[in-house]
Amino acid sequence: ALKHRLDLQTGEDGLSEEEAARRLLQHGRNELPDLRTPKWRIFLSHFTGIMPGTIIIAIIIEGLLQEWPDMSTLTALLLLNGFVGFFEDMRAGDAVAALKVLTRADLSPTPVCCLE
Repeated sequence: ALKHRLDLQTGEDGLSEEEAARRLLQHGRNELPDLRTPKWRIFLSHFTGIMPGTIIIAIIIEGLLQEWPDMSTLTALLLLNGFVGFFEDMRAGDAVAALKVLTRADLSPTPVCCLE
């Protein structure tokens, strides 16, 4: 415990209120940033990559050739794949969020803070 106090430059009694306020201004709150990706980006990510790109090129070619049934089928498959992938990602994200809540409640250490 002494080593940590030396690393943080604190005394036996912890930080004074002035020092705590100064460090809060200098470093900000002790929080992790919210790194959630917007849902629209997750959805659009299912239309990037080699396979969706290839299908989009095929859709364009079929449109230029005026092969409307083939173009419609490829478009429907591309959209169906995008929607299924999006909803699967949302379900996986919900499962991870539920696990985070469980671990936060059960396994998180209780911090101890010493102020004046």
